[in-house]
Amino acid sequence: MVRRSPLASVHSILLDVLLFHNEQPSFGGAIREIILDARVYHASGIAHWLEKGLIAAWPFTQPNDRAKFFEIIRVLLRMPDKEHNAKNFLLRIPINEIPDDLRVNRPVENEPSHQPYSRPQSININFHGVPIKEDDERAIGPWPDSFDREMLKEFARATKDLSSNSTIEQLGETVPVAIRAALLLVPDLRSHQDVLQEANRVWVWRSLAQMLNCFRRLHKDKDAPPEALIRDCAELALSVLRDVPSEMAGKLPEDNLWVGCPDTPWVHALMLADAALTWFPITDDEPIQSEFIGIVEKAFLTRQPLIQLICTTTVRPWHWLRSPERRQLHDRLIWNLPTHASVLTFSLGRIVRYPDNDRARIYKLLLNRTDVENSKSLADVLGHYIGRESMFLSPDGQRCRVVDLARDVIAAPNSFLLLRDRVNRNEFLRAFIFGMKEQATGMWLYTELAPDYGKWALDAWRMLCQDRHQRMESEGVILLSMHWLEKKSRQQRDKAKLRVWWENLQPLIDAVATEGQRPDCFTLFFTFHRGEYNDLTTPEELIRLGTIFTERILNGLRSGSMDLNKINPELQDWHSWRDSTELLAETIESLHRDGNLRTEVQYEQAHRLLSQLAAEPICSSKASEVLHRLQNE
Repeated sequence: MVRRSPLASVHSILLDVLLFHNEQPSFGGAIREIILDARVYHASGIAHWLEKGLIAAWPFTQPNDRAKFFEIIRVLLRMPDKEHNAKNFLLRIPINEIPDDLRVNRPVENEPSHQPYSRPQSININFHGVPIKEDDERAIGPWPDSFDREMLKEFARATKDLSSNSTIEQLGETVPVAIRAALLLVPDLRSHQDVLQEANRVWVWRSLAQMLNCFRRLHKDKDAPPEALIRDCAELALSVLRDVPSEMAGKLPEDNLWVGCPDTPWVHALMLADAALTWFPITDDEPIQSEFIGIVEKAFLTRQPLIQLICTTTVRPWHWLRSPERRQLHDRLIWNLPTHASVLTFSLGRIVRYPDNDRARIYKLLLNRTDVENSKSLADVLGHYIGRESMFLSPDGQRCRVVDLARDVIAAPNSFLLLRDRVNRNEFLRAFIFGMKEQATGMWLYTELAPDYGKWALDAWRMLCQDRHQRMESEGVILLSMHWLEKKSRQQRDKAKLRVWWENLQPLIDAVATEGQRPDCFTLFFTFHRGEYNDLTTPEELIRLGTIFTERILNGLRSGSMDLNKINPELQDWHSWRDSTELLAETIESLHRDGNLRTEVQYEQAHRLLSQLAAEPICSSKASEVLHRLQNE
């Protein structure tokens, strides 16, 4: 990422790091790459690092590299403001390695005006900012003259260090001070509610909400803030929330990542109400609670996705699910009303609080929504959630109802309206495998889950194979379903248990070798070629797999239906059948390297397979190399 940056300043930082580790071969290559980039020579302040980089990399440059560098120097020599730098660089290169036309421009050794460049001095910048107590006026911003500015400053000082990352000890010191300051300030704010509508005063809303949330973190539910403060905060928030906006400027999430929550008084008032209304006695104040829920309902009825999203992410589950009536309202507003996927996907985080049957019901409802904008995102999140729950086993050994839904989806995805779209279906299947894998990694002891794991992985792979339209769809199933079983990933887990999972993946592995497309086969043998599964499988299994694949290649070449070297970049298919045969040869080599070929029969089987790969018409160079090594040893 750093090497691709277009900024010369970033490359100077990169050079600084690389030069401390220039003994590393890859670092040396990166240094050479930078000093051969003509653009960086025109940036100011980088000459020191270029000079050091040139000295470090020059001994390892090739003739074509040096020719390119000298062309850069010729250009610099024709520029008055760069001529001095060019001569300095020439002075760092042995004179006998400089072309004749440039030697005349090389200064004499130890020329005073061409000494090595010094490292620029760093500037001591204070990134901690200015303490509020030293800049109180800036912290609180402009306020009407009727306000007690000292009271505002005191509140700002008291709340500036409140944070969800604070320790309990820190909160024990800061929260009481903040509560005292708020008790003095909030009555004054209630008398002048209109001033909090200004955008430059949202810090007050934010600080009040943070104070109440930190109070709960400090005291749990053993103590409550003063009742007067809670009521004042609730009324302050509701006075702004009553005017529900009909629209709101801002960006919706992209790829389930949201970084653009609007910074408006209404949004921050919602955050304060969310915090204040969880405290006794407001929790039992029916008029206030009803008004708040009515405001949230009104916000959802605007049908504005951004407003709905703000409500679903700001209002905590306690408000939504505290009673059967609230839960019914939640279901009506959340799962049926929104038409943008982001509102639904962000709301799914609360589904873990639902009973088993209700979760399956909601997933099924969403899988049949056809009116959702950005439905691919919804398919992705649903796939992940359903895949994860399908591999869950309760402490009493029971599986959840979502398993039945998973079976139905994998058996007939087109029976669900959302998945009739090809893109949505593929996205769901990919995410389903990922969710399954994530949960299986923690449930590996429960081998009764393994048959479903293997069967659903095979079924998903076959469906994705039939309709591959982009990279890492069908081949992604292979990687995701297998990689957690790699030697380097499994830690100290019982191999006998893992072997059960591995055995249930064999139908998928065999199917890939027998019927997989080029990307699938390349991915399969790429996962095998380093020997990461050699202690879970047997030489006979791998050699049998390799034999199946090799016979398929030979039959395709004989019939003329297969081109050993063909690729298809338009379909993001970058690897040929030949590449897969080379990886297969490396897989057999890994068996030999790891000492897995222990009997004469195993050696004979490996020798026969390598001979097929090395001979015409495949002519694998790696197979020839490994075969030669086996014969010599």
